[in-house]
Amino acid sequence: MQKFFQLQFLATNRKIKDFGLPPLVAYVLILAAFILFSAELFQKTDFAKYICIIICAGLQLKLIEKNRLDFLISVFGDSKARKIRIMENLIIGVPFFGVLIVMKNYSEAGILLLLSAGLAAISSGA
Repeated sequence: MQKFFQLQFLATNRKIKDFGLPPLVAYVLILAAFILFSAELFQKTDFAKYICIIICAGLQLKLIEKNRLDFLISVFGDSKARKIRIMENLIIGVPFFGVLIVMKNYSEAGILLLLSAGLAAISSGA
């Protein structure tokens, strides 16, 4: 499972390099853009907490593609594929969870955690 995430990280770094940026610079820019976007979102609308949940769920739903899930199960087996799905959802969900906590939207942060766990369980056949 660790090798899977290492491979994903290397593939992402290669795509970033192909785009013409050093990976470290790209990650800093992505983090800065995420923080600025989140701050702007919460400043501009009262629905920001719900928008955060919807964006996070949308990103997590992109990982549920059937061929991808079949591949994970065939390579890693059902148990490890489920763990990979949970880890992927956590990786995507943690930044949004952090924003909701910082903005003192605790119940929405809890909903986001439940939704992320539910999407991982449903998509992996649990």
